This record gives sequence, C-alpha cells and structure tokens, in this order.
Amino acid sequence: MLYINNLFCEHYMNITLLIIDQDNPFRNNLIGRLHHENYKILLAVRQEDIKQILDKEDIDVVLLNLDKTNREGLMILKQIKTESPLTEIIIINSSKHIALSIEGMKLGAFDDFFLPFDVESLIQRIKDAFLHKLSKK
Repeated sequence: MLYINNLFCEHYMNITLLIIDQDNPFRNNLIGRLHHENYKILLAVRQEDIKQILDKEDIDVVLLNLDKTNREGLMILKQIKTESPLTEIIIINSSKHIALSIEGMKLGAFDDFFLPFDVESLIQRIKDAFLHKLSKK
C-alpha cells in the first residue's frame, strides 16, 4: 500500500493541466493558486491554441471555463474528447449557465464547479480526475 501511495505521489507531481479561460483576472488568480501544487500548467484562450497544445502535449486534466465561452465551450469540450479521449475535463461555470454544465456532463466532462468555489475542493477533484485517467489506461 505504501508503494502505491508513493507511486501516486510521484505521478501526482507530473499532472499536466490545461486551463482554458478567457477571463484574465480569474485565470491569473487560479494559476497563482494552482502553481503551488507543482502542476505543469498550460494556457489556452483561442481554439487554435487548444489544437496545437493537444498535438504536442499529453494533457491529464482540463479546466474549461464555460462562463465566458458559452456554447463555443461545449464545442471545445467535444474537440478535446475527440482528439484526446483519456483527458479528463472539469467545467467551471456560473449558475446562470447551468444548462451548459448539464450538457457538458452529458458530453463526458468529469465534473463541474460553479463560481464561486473552494479552490481546495477543485484541487482534490483535479487529483480525482487524474486518478480516473490513470485507471482508464
């Protein structure tokens, strides 16, 4: 059991996280907090950036902010699930767009968080999503 925990800790340090968010202040605050978790953090704002990143990197978890992208965000979710089916996606959204979150979950998102949220809870779900991805390999 100790070996498994050490193995997880070793892998956990290598989580590659893609943040897709058009809200600069929110994104910068989130990055600042997640940087302390030793994730490899990549950023994308435009759909073209996402394609390039997916072609070059093995993304473990995506944080996708639907609050600003609306329906375009759902197309991005579909794109990621098509090009990188093992990648887990956590939706970030406001409660005024709950229908988008529901649709995103139906399209294969791992979880959703409504603004405002507890960052510690998000960090735990990132770990859960990473473990879920590992279990699918």
